[in-house]
Amino acid sequence: MGELIDKEKGLSDFIKNIEENSKDKVEKLKEEENSLRLIHSKLETIENNVSILKNKIEEESKELNSEISKLNSDFMELGISVNIPPIDLQPQLEATYHAQKLIESKIKEIKNQIKEKEQELDRLSGIEKTHANLLKEIEKIKIEINLLTNRIEDINKKKIQIQELDKKRREKYEEFIRKHIKLKSCYEKIIEKFSKDKDKILSNIDFKSNIFFDQTKFEENLEEILDLRRVPPTQIRELSAKLNNVINSNIDELKSNIEEYITYAFKLKEFLKGKGKGKTRTNLDFYNLIFGNYFSLNTEIFFNRIPMEKLSMGQKGTVLLKIFLAEGDHPLIIDQPEENLDNKFVYEDLVSAFREAKKKRQVIIATHNANLVVNTDAEQVIVAEFKNNKISYKSGSIENREIRNDITLLLEGGKEAFKRREEKYGILALRNDS
Repeated sequence: MGELIDKEKGLSDFIKNIEENSKDKVEKLKEEENSLRLIHSKLETIENNVSILKNKIEEESKELNSEISKLNSDFMELGISVNIPPIDLQPQLEATYHAQKLIESKIKEIKNQIKEKEQELDRLSGIEKTHANLLKEIEKIKIEINLLTNRIEDINKKKIQIQELDKKRREKYEEFIRKHIKLKSCYEKIIEKFSKDKDKILSNIDFKSNIFFDQTKFEENLEEILDLRRVPPTQIRELSAKLNNVINSNIDELKSNIEEYITYAFKLKEFLKGKGKGKTRTNLDFYNLIFGNYFSLNTEIFFNRIPMEKLSMGQKGTVLLKIFLAEGDHPLIIDQPEENLDNKFVYEDLVSAFREAKKKRQVIIATHNANLVVNTDAEQVIVAEFKNNKISYKSGSIENREIRNDITLLLEGGKEAFKRREEKYGILALRNDS
């Protein structure tokens, strides 16, 4: 801007010392040249707009006629006597072709006129030449100022856009976290509904819904993009802890915890890996990491307040079987549960679960363990026997003498055990079973 002021002052001082005719002559030539350049600029804009229109007409007419052709084909196939005529945009296309040729011709004509004016200005000499050069320099400076002004305006617009996008990104991230918390709440309602009125079946089993945060992956990804020579591990762990606070926030604390996490995260942005032996990291890498998804919904299962992962295989099998018994009312077939279940838990926890479940559903057990048959108070027993390469079956209730005798032979503890279990579980006993 200072240079422009200096040049304009120099021009003003210079004009004072030249004749009016010379001044008018130079300024008129320059004005005519500028006017021609303005027309040339407008013609180029129009030429570009005509070209865009021509391409749009060609593309849309092809697309529309393709759709019309398909519909006409469908009408013909279904015997519908309708035929949509194709769209004819040929007159418009020809007009755009004609306009392009006229504009090209006009641009060529204007270019020649500009060239003539430039030659007239070049032929000037002496004080007129100096005057023309000053006007040219001032014009050049104005063009540069205009370009810089436009660039500054563009930068300011982009800054506003960046601020708006940053605000929107934070809002979307908060919405993303809220949805995880909402889904967790939905999980809790499902668990509550699943567990309702199933105390006997699900005795000693508790469910807890939570949001799992893959802290290890998050910290590893941070270490991958940050220059660890400048970022101590404590800062990475601190950021990880703040994100953990976010996902475990209550609704009232969520917004402030997210803001605290993002503010701390952006303090580490300057420590992105630069050029060198390691891979260069960009701002996009940073944003993708900070606003990435490291969460998953998870339901923890506890048995006697012990987490599922700390139970023995037999205990896990017992828990899973109780969950199967509680879920739904369709028939359930269980094949040899004694192979995978802990015997102690079978008798302490599963007997009541089986007896409660069979009130609402059919439970079929294939087993080699007669203790399980008696303890669960089976209504119908099928005894399979393999003899002489043949399999035979007997069926009946536990009260059936023949079935009881077969069960007794297989039952650990024999008749006494049978009677003790009858007394313990309230199973109807036959008085004449000896």
